[in-house]
Amino acid sequence: MPVRGLEDIIRVPRQFNIRLGQRVVKLQGGGTRTLKVDENGGYPTETEWFVMTEEVPKEIREVYGTEPRSLRMMLLTEYDQLDERGQEMSLNLNNRAWRQRGLHCFGHGRDADEPDIAYTNDPSWAERIAANAKSAPEKLAGEARKRAPVAGEDVWQVPCLGQDCPKYMRMVEGVKDGKKAMVPAEGHDADASCKANIVLRGFLLNPKFGVKGHPGEREVLAGVQLASGSYNSIVQLRSGFSLMRGFTKGRTMGIPFTLIRKPTTTFTPMRQVHWTLDIVPQPAEWQKFASLPMEETFLTDEIREYRRLLAAQPIGVDWDAVKDLYPGAPRRALTAPQAQAEQVASSASAAKADQPVTEPASTEPEDADRLLTRGEVTELRRLFGPRRDPDGPEDDNLNPFPPEVQAKLVGAIALYNERHGTQVKRFTELTVRVYEFVKKLAQGQPQEDGNAAETLNGSDPGADPAGA
Repeated sequence: MPVRGLEDIIRVPRQFNIRLGQRVVKLQGGGTRTLKVDENGGYPTETEWFVMTEEVPKEIREVYGTEPRSLRMMLLTEYDQLDERGQEMSLNLNNRAWRQRGLHCFGHGRDADEPDIAYTNDPSWAERIAANAKSAPEKLAGEARKRAPVAGEDVWQVPCLGQDCPKYMRMVEGVKDGKKAMVPAEGHDADASCKANIVLRGFLLNPKFGVKGHPGEREVLAGVQLASGSYNSIVQLRSGFSLMRGFTKGRTMGIPFTLIRKPTTTFTPMRQVHWTLDIVPQPAEWQKFASLPMEETFLTDEIREYRRLLAAQPIGVDWDAVKDLYPGAPRRALTAPQAQAEQVASSASAAKADQPVTEPASTEPEDADRLLTRGEVTELRRLFGPRRDPDGPEDDNLNPFPPEVQAKLVGAIALYNERHGTQVKRFTELTVRVYEFVKKLAQGQPQEDGNAAETLNGSDPGADPAGA
């Protein structure tokens, strides 16, 4: 039984942020210097590329470079799936104010006509926001404080008026230094820093993810987060995932996509070019991955085809499919199963008439009906041949057994079914009894009727039953 209150908490993994701009400081004599993540001061500037700062692991920067203009990504949930607090897990759109130490204020309101709730860990902000909304701040305690979207020993809940809040960084057309410019709207505080902000969380994939035959075609590098306050980025991201759903029967989870920095021209207050986020339309690739079961998303085409062949080849194959696996066997061993069964029954009846009835001693192991472990099934395969790479890993996906080894094992189990009148159809149905039969068969040893080796291998008991 899980701990109450924790069983429904799910988080998308995040190892680091990928930024869309840099902070710089002006230098005496002209020029600027880019600040590091842990340096204070400066002012933000946007870039035409994704900024891979020093917080990004070196091995990832070696793959993507420090200034990539596109990223390969994948969502871990549907883009609009909600968590236990009602927040979007992979593409989250809310009002946010940031400071050097992290998230400062978080709310959902649009404006004074469509207010909602906000949370802040700054007492002066709480008083100012609540007074502007003609209410009082509510200090949270206990579980309510723990579940608030901002961290801190003290957290207040206040009304969120969105762009009409005095702490919202609302800009309007105006004049600055004698030139047209965007200036803070009247009634908004000098330290206003809140803004509608979209946060994208998901897997960062290898740049060659999905490109058959390339290193990294199925490689996940990290769980990452990107954030943008751009109106155009917000609209383009949500539109991109909505477009994807039209080609994938409503699915956005587990579908690789390419995220780019896109030049976008705006005209407020004058013509400018900004670099926004957008999703490259790739319907063919989207449909390809949407057609795959989720559990096969990260398998290579080669491994996926091998799994398909295994699934398409049941153990209970017909006689004609397996009779040639044992060249050199006498003609009577290669007759149809029904005829051979009648022959065996006739021989048994004749022997029974000439001999007194005695109870034979059982030679079966005590656990004859125990199902085999995965390791024991692997041992059976190994009796008929090595893996594709004999020195490779013991992994059925990365280093499987060749199809001919698989076919020989299938043929041996088919002979067991024929001889015992059973219907073993799956490897998960194999028992110790089958194991002993197949093991003796592969090693050319006599079976329980005393002449199985001759039946399968002609007059030479030491011949290879698999024809190797």
